[in-house]
Amino acid sequence: MSVEDTRKTNAAIAAAYDAVPYDTVADEKLDPGRVLGLGAVYGSATGFGDVLDMGCGTGAQLARAGATMRGWLVGVDISVEACRRARCRLAPFGGRAKIFQTDVLDLDAGQLGRFDLVYCVGVIFVVPTEVRGHVLTLIARCLRPGGVAVLGYYAGALDNARARIHRTLRGLAEGESDRTVAVAKARSHLDYLLTALPPGPQRGFLEVAIRETRNLPDVVFYHEVLNQAFEALRTSDIAHTLAGEGVDFASYLAPVPFAALEMPRERATAADGLDASWGSYRHAVFVRGAEAPDLKRGNTVWTTLLVPAAAMDVTKPVPFRAPDRQIIAVRDPVTAAMLMALREKPLPWTEAFVRGVAAAKANGLALAASQESLCLSEFQKLWAHEYVSPLASA
Repeated sequence: MSVEDTRKTNAAIAAAYDAVPYDTVADEKLDPGRVLGLGAVYGSATGFGDVLDMGCGTGAQLARAGATMRGWLVGVDISVEACRRARCRLAPFGGRAKIFQTDVLDLDAGQLGRFDLVYCVGVIFVVPTEVRGHVLTLIARCLRPGGVAVLGYYAGALDNARARIHRTLRGLAEGESDRTVAVAKARSHLDYLLTALPPGPQRGFLEVAIRETRNLPDVVFYHEVLNQAFEALRTSDIAHTLAGEGVDFASYLAPVPFAALEMPRERATAADGLDASWGSYRHAVFVRGAEAPDLKRGNTVWTTLLVPAAAMDVTKPVPFRAPDRQIIAVRDPVTAAMLMALREKPLPWTEAFVRGVAAAKANGLALAASQESLCLSEFQKLWAHEYVSPLASA
């Protein structure tokens, strides 16, 4: 696609968001403490300073971040209407909030500055390939040493199928000036597809892809399904681009089995493998100068969602209730005592471990020969299920 064609596509996307504003809702899972906490596990030492939101929309996530971040709140978006709403939403933050309405192709890192935290959610999968590359380069160059970025995008087999369906629907709606009619035509064809699927091993998979698309609210349907550039992405491709700028893949925010792998490339490849079987909307965290994961880092505190299901007695396996009501029996007494300590307040791993050891000794229990390694292994398993989670310490 030529530069001129890319700019025309960008302009069409901007016009669509001006005509049909999408008032985004902030996601608490993307709060700075959570994102920076995961980054800290992989070596980030950045603080609650400046934040940039690439594709800030109406500013909901940026405003939520502003309650924690102490520095500049900078947003960029191509839509005039979205930026107008973002400025209104961020007015309470006064002069530390800035919103730039522009085509991202007209920006460079020097104009924006450098940041501790960068958001780019709901953008890179609905822009042309050339724009995606420019956005990723900007993100990398705007990150301070140790800075953390979180990117939101669709990945995996299910969303690859949805992308193909979207292309078919765009062809049907092409040339229809009435947006309501265009959405109605596309939805009608989805209903037809559900009745026309042939029998076979892929039928159930395709039914899910069609239903997920059909169940989108009209405004999201319009901006994603009928968007000219919608594409499901591969984490390893994004990681490769950012690695060239010194920014490495840490992990997904959601619990995953590969978070403890040492090398960024290993984690990115494992992410693709996980997504190949199904996929999902992903929030991927990247760190400038990432290191191997270390749960013991001093700028990280740990929390737990587990609740004791019986009176505390570390002399035998301690049952904990998970949010899904499942009962988790923790057999190691030190780990169980650590979880009890985290129920009181978030703690650095080392402090929680010291309290766990003290509780075990107070009950006359002998420690394992490699007790700390055992507890680290147990915590990694709990982390993989999000029963414990890291937060950045203030």
